Amino acid sequence: MLTLQDSTVCLMPLAIEHFDALLKIADECPDTWQYTPNTALGAENMHSYIQRALVQRAAGSHLPFTVLLKQSGEIVGSTRFYDINERHKTVSIGYSWLHTKMRGKGVNRRAKFLLLQHAFEKWDMCRVNFTADVNNTTSISALLNIGCTLEGVLRNDIVLANGKRRNTAVLSILQHEWRSRVKDMLAAKIATE
Repeated sequence: MLTLQDSTVCLMPLAIEHFDALLKIADECPDTWQYTPNTALGAENMHSYIQRALVQRAAGSHLPFTVLLKQSGEIVGSTRFYDINERHKTVSIGYSWLHTKMRGKGVNRRAKFLLLQHAFEKWDMCRVNFTADVNNTTSISALLNIGCTLEGVLRNDIVLANGKRRNTAVLSILQHEWRSRVKDMLAAKIATE
């Protein structure tokens, strides 16, 4: 199974053995789930979240990872590839959540760099998609900061875990953007952290 890593961050295949660490993060950071259609708060929800991800990986539609800090070995969150479309050469990156203590520390940027590099340089994808709740300005800002282009908003797109409907911002990076500017820009930001 695919593992992606740099000198600081390791994206290893999500496994049921990561349950306790991920449950602790979810419970310590309940705000993570306010913008999502599914919640992983509580043992039952986290078990369902992981099991569903493993089934989706077996079906070939998702490739979920656990985010690990290499120096300490600490699990700090999760992310994944999903909607993998080999015919159209597109993929989405999302289901990304980190412990609040890791936000703004460059972990997300490093993880996204590894995922984008794999998508564009190993899989030869033409487009990588991202989505976020329009009210999640922190996520949208982080995506713009890694070089995404905001394409628009899908109105009343999905139902959140709390039952409310969400307007979803759609962002993307195209392969020529990765090669011409985004990769170097991201690498430079990471080098200065």
